[in-house]
Amino acid sequence: MSGTEPQWPELGFYDATSLLMEIHEDTTDVGDDLDDLTDLVRDLSAAIHLAQIDKAESLSWLRFTADTHWGYHVDDLIRHLDFMVPADPDTGQN
Repeated sequence: MSGTEPQWPELGFYDATSLLMEIHEDTTDVGDDLDDLTDLVRDLSAAIHLAQIDKAESLSWLRFTADTHWGYHVDDLIRHLDFMVPADPDTGQN
C-alpha cells in the first residue's frame, strides 16, 4: 500500500481509454493514479535533493525528467481527475 492510498481510496487502476475505474479483459490501456502520484513525488524529491548540490544541474534534470517521464504522469492524472470530478455548473471549474 502506498502512502497516498488511504487518503484517496477512489484512486487506483482505471481504463485509460474510457477513464472508467473498471478494468475488463478487453481493456488495452490501463492507467494508475497512485503510480502517477508516486512517480511525480519521487522525481520531484530527487530534483529537490539535487538542487542542494547543484541548482543548474537540478533544473536540467528536472526539465529532462518532465519531458521523458513525470510529465506524462501529470497529463494522465489530470485527464483522469477531470473525468472523476465533475465541473461546477456555475464556474465550470472542477
